[in-house]
Amino acid sequence: MNRTTPPAAPAFADLSPRRSPAAGVRKGLTVSLQTVTPIFGGGYRTRELDDVDLIRVPTVRGHLRFWWRALFAGRFESSASLYEAETKLWGGPGGGADKASAVRSPVEMRVEVTDPGSEETEDINPQRTDGAYALFPARGERRGGQVIRQPAPRRTSLAFNLTITAPAQDMAAVRDSLRAWILFGGYGGRTRRGLGSLTVTGSDIATWLPRPGKPLGTELERLFGSNAFTAGGPPRQTPTLAGAALSTIGRIEDRGIPAWCTAVEAIRSFRQGAPLERTAAPATVPSAWARQPGFASEPQRPSISSWPEADKIRHLAHREFRTGPYSHTPRHNDTPVWPRAGFGLPIIGKFQTKRRRGASGEDYHEPPEFTLKWREPGGTPRDRLASPLIVKALSLAEGRFVAIALWLHREWPAGEVFVEFKRGAAASSGAPFDALTAPGEAPWFTPLADKPTLRSAFLDWLALHPDVKTVFPHRDVGGGSP
Repeated sequence: MNRTTPPAAPAFADLSPRRSPAAGVRKGLTVSLQTVTPIFGGGYRTRELDDVDLIRVPTVRGHLRFWWRALFAGRFESSASLYEAETKLWGGPGGGADKASAVRSPVEMRVEVTDPGSEETEDINPQRTDGAYALFPARGERRGGQVIRQPAPRRTSLAFNLTITAPAQDMAAVRDSLRAWILFGGYGGRTRRGLGSLTVTGSDIATWLPRPGKPLGTELERLFGSNAFTAGGPPRQTPTLAGAALSTIGRIEDRGIPAWCTAVEAIRSFRQGAPLERTAAPATVPSAWARQPGFASEPQRPSISSWPEADKIRHLAHREFRTGPYSHTPRHNDTPVWPRAGFGLPIIGKFQTKRRRGASGEDYHEPPEFTLKWREPGGTPRDRLASPLIVKALSLAEGRFVAIALWLHREWPAGEVFVEFKRGAAASSGAPFDALTAPGEAPWFTPLADKPTLRSAFLDWLALHPDVKTVFPHRDVGGGSP
């Protein structure tokens, strides 16, 4: 049997043009992009990078679709009309109760990777890894001295060209969606904590990015052609820029990583920050710090939380399992409230049971692992609710960056937050979204005092810092609405 050598693959430039998915006049654009913070995920498997398509077109399309919705949802009077317009532009799977046909998107994309960057595989060190607080899902896991899960790889400094063609009448909306993705989003997973953030390279940077010497609000209006943050449209659960709040944190940086670390530190400090002063025992009065300071024997390990969730779990677990009293006596009452759910769900919690270094006695006795979820009014449980808060490095022209906190406007879904242990949902654990304190008690974490929403609490706390500048203020009237 004779073997013949197959012909060489044709060069990309020699291929026939791809057939247009729609008739009519079309326009195109090409922008050169580079990641400035690590990419986490983005492949077809959770926690994994794609080893073939380093930048996947379906992933990019999903990001652009989200930001199109964030920009334009307020223009539609109903969810049905919003979905119809979204499907017409970005495509849809079809099916459903009405057996609708699948819709192919007229927006075509092509990615050309110009620099694959490098892959990071080492484990996350909470003290030494840049952005460790945002990267905690990438950590490896050990049990009994054995590695049961390897650290998730991250890719850094990847550069690519993104080419988009679309019907001429839709090109302005597509361009603005791309611009919002570059400015406020990122590639892959955990982009709301600044991973996979992007910058523009090439000669047209000023058409995509704000200029660092100009007021940021004015520059964003120049880029989008109007103020995208002006509140308007009916309230809905879709996160939008209309009515969102935006602040910058710290100074303008020459690299993306320092700006990102500044942004991540803001949410870390609000959720888990502890004072530097060390004491022999936790304070017994309300505190402006999220956690009490560590003991002298182990100063790097903060003590108990001033947020209510841990104490509420102790009350619930005692009723559920009859295994109390626990090592830490609750300071909060037993009425459920879960304020940190406003930062996104699920929250998977595990109490520290190992006694501090140098302390005598047995390990701490604490409740079992738990998960905060939410459920619909009929009781159907839901695992995920994305955070409305984005902290990241915002790319500026001239290769500069600034840390930002962007709180998107969104109505909470109907339903409640509840606690689930391994054996099932805890009885009487439900609480409304944005309930910060229980009736009859004052908060031990004082930034929550007298605040109608978590959005107000966080942004008012942030504004107290001298290096924070408010670009678009929040205007809460309850329920997360501006």
